[in-house]
Amino acid sequence: MAVYNVLACDGRVLRAAEALAGQYDLTVMGIAAGGKYETSLFRVADVALPRLKRAGPVRLLLFWMALIWRALRAKPDVIYANDFFLLFPGWVASRVLGARLIYDAHELRGIVDCGRGKERVP
Repeated sequence: MAVYNVLACDGRVLRAAEALAGQYDLTVMGIAAGGKYETSLFRVADVALPRLKRAGPVRLLLFWMALIWRALRAKPDVIYANDFFLLFPGWVASRVLGARLIYDAHELRGIVDCGRGKERVP
């Protein structure tokens, strides 16, 4: 499972990881931020990225490379790309390894017309 974020700051990812850890041998990869998140439920793989001004695309590319490299070494059965930023490298790694890809598309949401003039966000 990979998230382009600091793991300790993403409660939704932590809840998903905790749920999966009960049934799977799980490693969660996220951005390193000072202190390491520790748990006995799953392994944590922090990626240290440079702190440069205007380095957003460089940081993302470095994270992609780390994700693909770690996946090639670990040879997982499933790759879980937790957000849009990780769909491409997750797809690349899954194709090379023949692994299944899970994409959590939580940022693809919009207003849905529920009829009778009511709207909701799915």
